[in-house]
Amino acid sequence: MNPIEILQRDIEQALPSTWTRLRRPRNPEGMWWLDAKRNDHVVAVQWSPRRGFGISASAIPDGYGEGPDETYEDRESATARLLVLLRTKAPTIPPQDVVLRELRALVGVTQEQLAERLGVQQAAVSRLERREDITLSSLRRYVAALGAELEITVRTATGQTVRLFGSGEPPRHRAACDHVESGLPLGNPPRLPLAISECETWLKHCDSLVRSRWRVSAPSVVLLACSPHSLAKSDLCVGSIALDPIKAWQLSEAVTFKSWTSISRDTSATARFRSVLRHLLAHEIGHFVDGNSLCAELPYRQFTHPELQADVVAGWLAAQAGEDAGMGAAVSSLLGCRHRDCTHPPPEERSFAYLAGHIEGTRERESSPQVKLLVIRVNDLERSRAFYEHLGLSLRPERHGEGPLHYSCSMLGTVFELYPCTNKAVPGSIRLGLQLPSTHDVIQELLSARMLSERPRFVERSPGPNVCVVRDPDGNAVELVLGAASR
Repeated sequence: MNPIEILQRDIEQALPSTWTRLRRPRNPEGMWWLDAKRNDHVVAVQWSPRRGFGISASAIPDGYGEGPDETYEDRESATARLLVLLRTKAPTIPPQDVVLRELRALVGVTQEQLAERLGVQQAAVSRLERREDITLSSLRRYVAALGAELEITVRTATGQTVRLFGSGEPPRHRAACDHVESGLPLGNPPRLPLAISECETWLKHCDSLVRSRWRVSAPSVVLLACSPHSLAKSDLCVGSIALDPIKAWQLSEAVTFKSWTSISRDTSATARFRSVLRHLLAHEIGHFVDGNSLCAELPYRQFTHPELQADVVAGWLAAQAGEDAGMGAAVSSLLGCRHRDCTHPPPEERSFAYLAGHIEGTRERESSPQVKLLVIRVNDLERSRAFYEHLGLSLRPERHGEGPLHYSCSMLGTVFELYPCTNKAVPGSIRLGLQLPSTHDVIQELLSARMLSERPRFVERSPGPNVCVVRDPDGNAVELVLGAASR
């Protein structure tokens, strides 16, 4: 008998009136689930060899994806706690729920204000505050948005206190040095034509690409805020990118009209500004790619400077998106510095690094097969549309000639369409894989909207990322890949 089977036996012997049900996983190393009910009070226990015991008996059910309220490493502690909960009908206490909300209330910041500072939706802040387990980078970003500083201290067995993670300046990278920024032409844009939603769309596009290429995640926060210090910078500890749209506009004005007309048909100032901002985003995303792994690849071995490595990734991302190399090379050149005492690379090296990444990205793009169209026939068109919109797809209605009304969207160059069933077409069985930034949050939204007909199933893969399998309203399996940001 394994530990959770022994726990079930001990509970039934100690409290004979308790009803229990044990659910076994297909994989012996997977998650086991035990439901125990006594006097209409239900306690859920989950166990796996790697994670130990998790117990939840909330008065208000939090739903799937939040994790257990309480965790225990050994069976004896879990058994003792479970007996108390069943005898007293007491709820479990989520360890993070009270702490983070009390911290926010202490500094007098509302969820709405905090969400605005972080550049996310208020619902994302609420989910973060309710999580049982939180990453260090997320906690640091949360605390920093409150205007506070995070310190972690370790007290040894001898009583010595050591600061493990202090409030020092986190690793940051700037796209341009002071010499370059001071030389930008003056002037403010008449209006900012690029909204934060467009930046987030481009960020998600780049995130999917760098995940598949270098097994890393792009930052989840983009801040469009005017700053006296930098045109664009990335904070590796917090996991954020900050852009100054005013300075980005000034940089776009530095791109000569003659060179721009040879690159793009759209010669408007707005088009230049959009291209520059996309280039800066791609460059800062490049800093999140490990430099050692990048230098280990033959085409990039000579680029050891962090800014050159970021230019390489920016060029690769532009090529994967099908963008011309001329604009990026011109902007990279403008970001270079010729000052004798400056640590930033000169214009020629920055352009060369960008072009090297673009050439390699073009080669990989042309040699890899690409899915261009995916059509799914569904029974209930509106219900299926709602399901996939909960996964983050922006579906729009379409009708071709006398054909049926359907929904369509584009995902990284792939057209995804939902068609209603007809007499000649029946629902087809497919398996669709999606990589999402936060799978647990999406599962919770699907459950809240009652979009899932059965419990999601986690598949642990070694090696490789874990997968959560859900089914759409027509029974099609949808794999949600658990990326680094959602673990």
